[in-house]
Amino acid sequence: VITSQKSVIEKDDLLEMIKPQVQTSFEITEIVPLKEAVEEIERQLLQKAMAKYKTTRAAAKALKVNQSTVVKKLKKLRQCPH
Repeated sequence: VITSQKSVIEKDDLLEMIKPQVQTSFEITEIVPLKEAVEEIERQLLQKAMAKYKTTRAAAKALKVNQSTVVKKLKKLRQCPH
């Protein structure tokens, strides 16, 4: 059943219903500094986004950040690879 507050159900209403749910939980196996944990999550997200979308512009759109943010973070990752 699909409902909408509008009189017409539009494409965007359907997309919200069928959009796959993103897993947002991570297994914590040990206590690490929060800064390191955040950097690791960002690294993984950036790697996955770049592998899937190929360009910084498309990756930024998927991650809902500015392209310059993706470029800066990728540059930082290349200087300090894990």
